[in-house]
Amino acid sequence: RLGDAKKAVLSFEGALDLDANHAPTLLELGHLMYRQSRWHEAETHFSRLCDLSSSNVAALRSLALVKFKQNKFDACRQRCNDTLKLDPLNSDALWLLAEMHRQEGAPGDDCWF
Repeated sequence: RLGDAKKAVLSFEGALDLDANHAPTLLELGHLMYRQSRWHEAETHFSRLCDLSSSNVAALRSLALVKFKQNKFDACRQRCNDTLKLDPLNSDALWLLAEMHRQEGAPGDDCWF
């Protein structure tokens, strides 16, 4: 049934029981956890995916978003930089870096241009 997050989680977990390294399932389960603000669980799935493939831009970007939500700015910054190495124009990574810079309130940086 559309919108039934509990059943979706059970389905994804069942799929991971069959193949714990199935990248699309890890990514979708991570996104589901993220949408439910279950940061630690989302982080676990995205981290696992990054461990499997350090060049998975979607996983790196998603992990950066989770780290940002957890206020783990150093880890977020690293994941953003990893993302930008693979996708230099990734708008999410660029936005996260700018937003962290803004939140950290670097003195004398009132203007970006």
